[in-house]
Amino acid sequence: PNVTIRPHIGLLGTTIFGEEKETYAHTFKKFMAEMVVVYAGRVAEELAYGPENVSSGASGDIEFATETAWRMVAQFGFNENLGKLLYGNGDSSYLGQTFSQNHGLDAGTAKRIYDEMIQLTDKAYEEARRILTEDYEALLNLAQALVEKETLDRDDVIAYTGIQPAKRKQ
Repeated sequence: PNVTIRPHIGLLGTTIFGEEKETYAHTFKKFMAEMVVVYAGRVAEELAYGPENVSSGASGDIEFATETAWRMVAQFGFNENLGKLLYGNGDSSYLGQTFSQNHGLDAGTAKRIYDEMIQLTDKAYEEARRILTEDYEALLNLAQALVEKETLDRDDVIAYTGIQPAKRKQ
């Protein structure tokens, strides 16, 4: 992926996911990995400046993770307690409205969906924290490179962090 700190279309920085090949279906593992990546910016701020100094810059990342968790739980059946059903109307554009009103769900079902979503997003957030805490030196190197260059591609990220991406299973 490309990573930048250059503001772009209302975002303070962004990670652009590039698929090596076009896919039409995603796994639970891939959805979780995407949420870990988007939470990494906020976790990095927490580690560098302390939780009381985290900015609102990650709001787009939080929205992405929330949307992903909704799709996982309510559309794709990636949940522990709700079954493999489609909840609501299949539309995940619920932000800004009350969840149960927009989807015609009773309050109890809406709460159970939210509880599942919170489990997934908390797990992704904690995984981002674990990775960045273990590789804090790599995080500092990456941050310095971004300050100097503003945008890094995949090869730059590998070079500055010394971390090789996991091999994909075929």
